[in-house]
Amino acid sequence: MDRGYIILDIIAAAVLICGIINGVSKGFLKTVLTFAVYLLAIIGAALISNAFSFQIYDEYCRESIISAAENTIINTEEKLKNAISEATDEELSSEAEKNEDYVVQQDLTNPEISDKLNSVLEPVFDSFRYELDDSMPVTVSKDMVYDDMKTDLFRFITEGNTRAAAEYIEETTVRGIVVKVIEYVLWTISFIVISIVGRAAVRAVLAVRSIELVRSADRLLGGVLGLFGALLVLSAVVIIVKLIIGITGGIGFLSEEAAQNTILFKFIYNLFDI
Repeated sequence: MDRGYIILDIIAAAVLICGIINGVSKGFLKTVLTFAVYLLAIIGAALISNAFSFQIYDEYCRESIISAAENTIINTEEKLKNAISEATDEELSSEAEKNEDYVVQQDLTNPEISDKLNSVLEPVFDSFRYELDDSMPVTVSKDMVYDDMKTDLFRFITEGNTRAAAEYIEETTVRGIVVKVIEYVLWTISFIVISIVGRAAVRAVLAVRSIELVRSADRLLGGVLGLFGALLVLSAVVIIVKLIIGITGGIGFLSEEAAQNTILFKFIYNLFDI
């Protein structure tokens, strides 16, 4: 019989031995406290980023973004007037004057007026889009969507309310993206700071290991903890082996028969039934 299954026992023994040695060398206190520091850093960074990202955006970013958008809209407003006066024939101008209130109130639902105005205003809005991209944060420009904004922006500009148009752009296309970027940056900074402070605290606590009795107990418990970690690693290995056997039906030492012939590996292997 092929005794290749011994490889599985060798892998299991190597993982267990390495886990125990690593646990003894690091010690129980260092392992547990280091894990606690990183867990605290993850949770703390999430809480801080969620709590302050909107506040930072509103206090330091919102007004400048609205101002930049408003300046672009003011420039576009002039272009709109020029485009309408130059590119619209008398019939369209007359029809637009007669239907001005209707167009503004009904969001350009009159198909004939809407089509004619769109053909005139399309180049202006394309220019507006590129100019607005240049004035917005770099993280926003590629994600901004303008097609659904044209009617609303035209209404705002027709009413002369450039501030409302700028606030509309900020609220619908910029705010969510920039806040998310701020949240990621804040999370990263918070995680790094908490980790550094926490690791310094761990080093201070580990000073107690200078006491011989504490050091011995710490190494013993560290070995136990390392053994537990090694068992978790072996559990992952067993799951992978079972998946391979399930897919292939068993090849070489990666077969059901080989696993059951092992001495050490089969105890963990038989704990899983997938």
